[in-house]
Amino acid sequence: MKRSLVLVAAVVFLIGPSCGKKSPTSPHYWNDGWDFGTNDQNLFVALGDSITEGAGDSTFQGCFIDYEGYPKRLQAKLGDKKKVVNEGVCGEASVHGAQRVNAVLAKYKPGYLLILYGYNDRCACQGVMDWLRIIIQAAKANKTIPIIGTMNGDNPDVEAMNPLIRDLARQEGIVVADIWQAFENDPRYQQNHDALLYPDGYGMHPNDAGYDVMAQAWYDTIVANFRL
Repeated sequence: MKRSLVLVAAVVFLIGPSCGKKSPTSPHYWNDGWDFGTNDQNLFVALGDSITEGAGDSTFQGCFIDYEGYPKRLQAKLGDKKKVVNEGVCGEASVHGAQRVNAVLAKYKPGYLLILYGYNDRCACQGVMDWLRIIIQAAKANKTIPIIGTMNGDNPDVEAMNPLIRDLARQEGIVVADIWQAFENDPRYQQNHDALLYPDGYGMHPNDAGYDVMAQAWYDTIVANFRL
């Protein structure tokens, strides 16, 4: 009997707890052992549409000037040793991201690609996921680590896409920044969605407070999953 208990204890010790958190003594990060090639490990490129570009923050003037959006806020959180480049383009859909991702990767050679598309697709369909998969696989082929975000928004079409985005990330083995959940967890948003959204009638563009939440979601995801 004693021998059986010893064996069981040994098995439990070897297997360890089945949780996703990193142990302080043996942390695992997604970028451990990643071959970045000639890419800059300190460079993050944010690829997306007007919500990546930053439309809706206090500098919003109709997609014609540089915004702060979430990339500049994320830059402030990551500090001077990291660089975040804003490659958001107003009006783009996922197909446009797939068409220009290789040029963006060649231009910057980033260590990380932050992907946020779907607001202009608004279609919970396989075609959109196929375009997103092309973007993800282009990043991998470039030895760049892709991270994909779910979408915030007071819009049922957008909300319906998020489970597909999470499933795509599982299929591709990449990290998800759950922006939608970050908004849902915010007490201000729970009380009134307008607290985090720009009043343009679309129910998707964040305001300044919304971009703060979005940047924090990206930051929390990055520091939890990657050795910086």
